[in-house]
Amino acid sequence: MKSEEILKLAPEASDAWRSLGMVYYRQERWEDALEALEQAIRLDPTHAQGHYGLGLVWAQMGYWATAVDCYREALRLAPDDLDIYYSLGDALAALGQRAEAEAVWRSGLAVQPNYRSYLHLGNGLMRLLLFDEAIGCYQTALQLKPRHPDIIENLALAFAAKGDNITASLYFGYAAYRRHHYAEAINYYSTFQAKSQPDADFYIALADCYQNLTQWETAQATYDQGIAHYPHDIPLRMALIRALEERGETKAAINAAQSSLAQIPASLELQLSHQRLLPIIYDNEAEIEIYRARFQRELETNVNTTSLATPTDRHNALNALNWGTNFYLAYQGKNDLPLQQMYGKFVTQIMAANYPQWSQALPMPPVQGKIRIGYVSSCMYAHTVGIVFWGWLQNANRQDFEIYCYYVGQPEDWMTELYRMACDKFYHITSGVAAASEQIIADRLQILIFLDIGISPQMTQLAGLRLAPVQCVTWGHPVTSGLPNIDYFISADLMEPDNASHHYSEKLITLPNLGIFYQKPVVPVSQKNRSDFGLPNDVVLYLCSQSLFKYLPQYDFIFGEIIANVPKGHLIFLGHKHQKVTDYFCHRLKRVFTIAGLKFDDYCTILPRLSKADYWHINCLSDVFLDSFDFSGFLTTLESTAVGLPVVTRPGEFMRGRQSWGILRRLGVTETAAQDESEYIKIAVRLGNDRDWRENLRQRLRIAGSDAGSIGSAQLYADRQGVAALEEFFREVVGKGGGRCG
Repeated sequence: MKSEEILKLAPEASDAWRSLGMVYYRQERWEDALEALEQAIRLDPTHAQGHYGLGLVWAQMGYWATAVDCYREALRLAPDDLDIYYSLGDALAALGQRAEAEAVWRSGLAVQPNYRSYLHLGNGLMRLLLFDEAIGCYQTALQLKPRHPDIIENLALAFAAKGDNITASLYFGYAAYRRHHYAEAINYYSTFQAKSQPDADFYIALADCYQNLTQWETAQATYDQGIAHYPHDIPLRMALIRALEERGETKAAINAAQSSLAQIPASLELQLSHQRLLPIIYDNEAEIEIYRARFQRELETNVNTTSLATPTDRHNALNALNWGTNFYLAYQGKNDLPLQQMYGKFVTQIMAANYPQWSQALPMPPVQGKIRIGYVSSCMYAHTVGIVFWGWLQNANRQDFEIYCYYVGQPEDWMTELYRMACDKFYHITSGVAAASEQIIADRLQILIFLDIGISPQMTQLAGLRLAPVQCVTWGHPVTSGLPNIDYFISADLMEPDNASHHYSEKLITLPNLGIFYQKPVVPVSQKNRSDFGLPNDVVLYLCSQSLFKYLPQYDFIFGEIIANVPKGHLIFLGHKHQKVTDYFCHRLKRVFTIAGLKFDDYCTILPRLSKADYWHINCLSDVFLDSFDFSGFLTTLESTAVGLPVVTRPGEFMRGRQSWGILRRLGVTETAAQDESEYIKIAVRLGNDRDWRENLRQRLRIAGSDAGSIGSAQLYADRQGVAALEEFFREVVGKGGGRCG
């Protein structure tokens, strides 16, 4: 309801007057804004935002002294509000009271010494033409909030203001780079490079700009140039290795790592990077075994030879963990428990050597009012992990639980704001593992939940510490962590096999059904047709929308068999962000199609990475969803079933290969789940050739996923049973004083 409508019903509602005043302020209707805000203050003179808003209006009208009075009253009522300090300082500066303005800005810094307060102080000092002092503030802000483009741009403006245009061009380049404006960044970098010798970080950023513009040869030349200038710079060499890995050039990445180790043989960073290198796309099944054996051999060597005897050893080992995870290991379709445990013990030893104060068992703090639950993640944004698990916070029992969030990733978007609003305390900590650990310890949690371990290095490091009496991990990255300090793996009973407990180093907790609360997505009305995506209209479209690294080579023959038996069949894949990776995948499939006597390009379309809207359109335009083997879909399957798309899946040995199976079980539509590859092909072929069966399944999926079909045991969306069971687990484990129950 709009503020005007509220005021018609409740003319004494101060909040509505205040909101209306700020609407008028944004519309630059100054007189109307004054009238509304003054009425809000008459009704409630104790609300700081009313006085603050009034000050903003007077400032816009040029009445600085009156604005100062309003800000001072607002500050009296809300002494911790940083924005008020900033605006009051601005008003004092406009009145020529420079010393008083600076004192106010510094007072705000004392109240909240975070990156925003340093940024605000720097901006204020810029207004006072104190450029060197402003630069110092911006540099401190950048230490607290690394890579923030607004801080970097303000730093550039400060250098430009003091006449240092060369340094300004460097920082303007970094600001454009962090905003993903790569061509603009290159222009600034070129200006800087023409007049100054860059450091190693410069070459890393410049090469990455060329990579993102798909100018790989120039990127490679930039790396080579940087390494020629700085042959012993480890981050520069690591950046080249990572770039080659991300492009799918695994052998070249291994060669680069070996070449770097020849130059810097004692670097554990390079040794671990060399160990972790696994293909994104395997050429054949035998290659999986070769790389897996190599991974194990290198890991054993690193575990047995790494010294933690001296402070330098310990620091170097800690830094080595910053450069990567075992992410791609989980996509080989094997039992990763032994390797994860070996690596987990290694990580824990390194973390304990560096942070012994955070490596001891913690007693369960007494519950005084509410149980304190912490969620830590690198994915509290519009990432699969963030989307899937937000429902736990959204539906938390706030009378019994106090919710803390620790976001250690970089991106911020609408999903980040939902997490911020769904908890009692939200911390966005990007300044490192130590800062995050200090905050978590200070909050004296009863339970800490890691939403993802294995996606970001920082999460693996944090999970190697003991930051709460009870520590759990979810299936955000659906493989055991192998870490001794993680007590429980929280999963879902419909996705786990009977012998599931043997797959985890943690004690397994299975929540009912799918374990999550996930609202049925609102599917946009499709405004596109197949031709908009370059797809034929008269075919049966099989959607294969998993990341390409989920498709293992031993199952490629299945695609050829399906197409050979469905004359009108056509496969859709979604390309990798690096074209070379997509090319490797296509090359592999072309071999299979050639053997089957088929021309790959006639039956397959590789679409580029899609916007969310276009992704929904493709789901709506497709006929069948073909799930991947050994690492199935989850969010993708939830979305495909939401539009009634029949899903063909084969449950795997491990939970990560059974997620689609769990969804189909919950929907009660399991006819398209196969026991083996042969049955998978038969089901997919029948769906392609039997339109009536396909449409019948579509209708059943729509009914099962609708509100009408969700009454009783078949509820897939907005299922509260998992949340209730999770919170019961919290109560039980806290009541037993921590440790592993059962």
